[in-house]
Amino acid sequence: MHIIPPKIPYFFLRLFSKNERIESLTDNLTEEYSIIFLNRGKLIANVWFWQQTLKSIPKLIINSTYWGAEMLKHYLKISLRNIKKRKGYSLINIVGLALGMACCILLFSYISTELSYDTYNTNSNRIYRICSDLKMGDNKLNIPKTSYKLINSLKETYPEIEDIAVFNSLPKTAVLYKNKSFYEDRIYYATNSAFNVFTFPVIKGDKTTPLAAAGSVVITRNLAAKYFGSNNPIGEILKIGDEGEFRITAVIENVPSNSHFQFDVLCSFETLYMRNISSMQNWVFLNHRGYLLLKEVTDYKQFENKFKDLVDSNIGAMLNKFGASFSIYLQPLTDIHLKSHLEQEIQANGDIKYIYIFSAIGFFILLLACINYMNLATARSVKKAKEIGVRKVLGANRKRLIKQFIVESVIFSLLSLILSIMITAATIPLLSSTIGVELTLKHIPLEFLIPSLIAVAVIVGIIAGSYPAFYLSALSPISAIKSNRGKAKGEFKLRGALVVFQFAVSIVLIIATTITIQQLYYMRNSNLGFNKEHVLVLPLHDNRLAQSAQILKNELTQYSSILSAGLSSHVPGETTYKNPYFPEEQLNNEPQWMGQWNIDHDYISTMGIEFADGRNFSPGNTSDQYNAVLINETAVKMFGWTNAVGRTIKALENAKDESYTSFTVIGVIKDFHITSLHQKIEPIIITDKKNGGSNALSLKINPANLTGTMDFIRSRIEEIAPDIPFDYFFLDESFDGQYRNEEMLSSLFSSFTFLAIIIACLGLIGLASYTAENRTKEIGIRKVMGAKISQIILILTKEFIKWVLIANLIAWPIAYILLEKWLGEFAYRTDINYETFIISGAAALLVALITVSYQSIKASLVNPTESLRTE
Repeated sequence: MHIIPPKIPYFFLRLFSKNERIESLTDNLTEEYSIIFLNRGKLIANVWFWQQTLKSIPKLIINSTYWGAEMLKHYLKISLRNIKKRKGYSLINIVGLALGMACCILLFSYISTELSYDTYNTNSNRIYRICSDLKMGDNKLNIPKTSYKLINSLKETYPEIEDIAVFNSLPKTAVLYKNKSFYEDRIYYATNSAFNVFTFPVIKGDKTTPLAAAGSVVITRNLAAKYFGSNNPIGEILKIGDEGEFRITAVIENVPSNSHFQFDVLCSFETLYMRNISSMQNWVFLNHRGYLLLKEVTDYKQFENKFKDLVDSNIGAMLNKFGASFSIYLQPLTDIHLKSHLEQEIQANGDIKYIYIFSAIGFFILLLACINYMNLATARSVKKAKEIGVRKVLGANRKRLIKQFIVESVIFSLLSLILSIMITAATIPLLSSTIGVELTLKHIPLEFLIPSLIAVAVIVGIIAGSYPAFYLSALSPISAIKSNRGKAKGEFKLRGALVVFQFAVSIVLIIATTITIQQLYYMRNSNLGFNKEHVLVLPLHDNRLAQSAQILKNELTQYSSILSAGLSSHVPGETTYKNPYFPEEQLNNEPQWMGQWNIDHDYISTMGIEFADGRNFSPGNTSDQYNAVLINETAVKMFGWTNAVGRTIKALENAKDESYTSFTVIGVIKDFHITSLHQKIEPIIITDKKNGGSNALSLKINPANLTGTMDFIRSRIEEIAPDIPFDYFFLDESFDGQYRNEEMLSSLFSSFTFLAIIIACLGLIGLASYTAENRTKEIGIRKVMGAKISQIILILTKEFIKWVLIANLIAWPIAYILLEKWLGEFAYRTDINYETFIISGAAALLVALITVSYQSIKASLVNPTESLRTE
């Protein structure tokens, strides 16, 4: 009769004890159990077995914990001894992993900053921006604005809306308080409901209705310190340009940097409303930014489907009359920064595709660091294999050997994490200033960040040590002790594959960096159709300056260093609002949307814009001032004209009575880039400044006497408006500012390409060192047989050269496909030429050769007698 103890207590015994110690315990218990079973019955025997199990478990747990701690202590001791014994190998691994981790942390800080935009708002998941989509034939206008009338109707019509905030931005404006005056470019009109929709903490003043009354204003902490120092600003009066005087009702906390729009001043929207009641009642005056706060559990996609009925019932007839379509839709607040690229955005947004790109770069760079560890561990497998063989002969099983390798790898990883945090702390301010983005990890709670970094370090250590652990621990004792390089062909191939992967990633990054720099250079140095160099622009923000613009221009051009001057409503690089125009023969067709500029007769020559046909405005010709226009070559093509001079263009004056204003084309200017090279050149129509006024005075200056010129300009402006600050900018700097994203991309690619190359080179240094060490006797024999040093160096480096060449062949098509897709987003772009690939590949090869040459030369110079004695 075969008597079997209960399975459940037996299971617990095995659970809380080491497998190799459980057999003697269970054998004794089973024997005793059988005796009790035969003498006293099954029930008594089962109760006894449970009693013995429950008594044993605490001791088993204590013993298991003690011996586990002892083994961990043993593993740590051995690992630290190995690190101390192989300092060079250890340093390469720790530094390599640290650089990879630092790279990941830096990229993670960038990604987390980008993803955190607008999440500081308590109700960020319920806030949506209202956008307008207007189409007339082939003309489209997609903007994050709509009319106040429509916004107000939404709130009155739909109960799903909890509240709506309305904003309207002001251009750069002088703000005056007593004897202090500064230009501020972050000023908005806002409804009081902005404080219900957004999270703007009030630190002083009225917390409930700070913007309810006309003439009230709210300022940020920084602006309060700027104008009032430590004094209380509540109740003080600010004069805001030509907008008038405003009484400060509240001071709020500074707007976080991770907001899709920044402001320092919020003026009461009631003030703007009272001055512009007629435009506020206009359904198609699309000049206001509206944000909805929807009620809980409202599906915004289903909700926005209701908007069509509201639009159709109020402006549907007018849209049908002009063959146009108009719709509004909602955009989640947290999607704006990364997923919105509409016309007339408040500020330049990020791009979600860069999040994907840099996530991939961070992953691959960390993978390169892990590959270094795996490569170096397998390269040392001969010496390590002998140690494993001895351990196995002495009774070590595979499980313990795997644990030893993993523990050692995790120690490397944790040491690397400490070093990577130090590297990150030192470099994050530098990287932030380089790319122009405030990188920070403050958006992530410490209770999440610290465990996450430790967990990543442990995971990286396990992954990096997994292959050598499982590979080397699988060797039999005899094979391990007899192991030699000649039998490790599979390992040699794996090592080569890993080096190929490392350099393929590095080469892709080198090519990407080169192409982004080339595209940035192309955009900055392409023929723009005008001359942006040495052009100083004076914005005419103040009414006094605008009204005295012609007098100011005449006075300034008397100065010898000011070569010419021109007045205009816009300057290149600024947003140009579009208006509908009809060519004379297409009056009954759909209108053509064109950007409109107003200039004086000197602006064209000041900017170096050339004529393709016709003439410029004539200052003495009254007809030119009110009825003549210039158009660009793109407009001529759009109208389908062969000869544009003398043709008529009509502008819709009043939609109700269908009255038009006629303009005669007197000249065609050659196309020039109004905006960056991201966009195609669009049609524009240019009228005399008397038709629309001037907002800027552009001066062509001689840079030889810049200080004297600036002092002269300042003195003339102070005569006209002595209480406002002197404001100016250089056109080339302003225009090139449109390429901020490309500059950031180029800087990031350059930084992380450098890191990737450093990590790859660290791996090569280690591999070259171990290759030379393992071939010491071979080198000695070759030298005795008459081999030259150059021949030995070639033998030691040819495998590395082969690997890098293979990496080039893999990297080139990948880089071409990715960069061709990226460049496709530009209307005007550089070409991808084969020289870039060849130079990048040659650079990678040169770096690899320099890296391995030192170890190769060092090995080849060793005395043959010393080499042959090596064991």
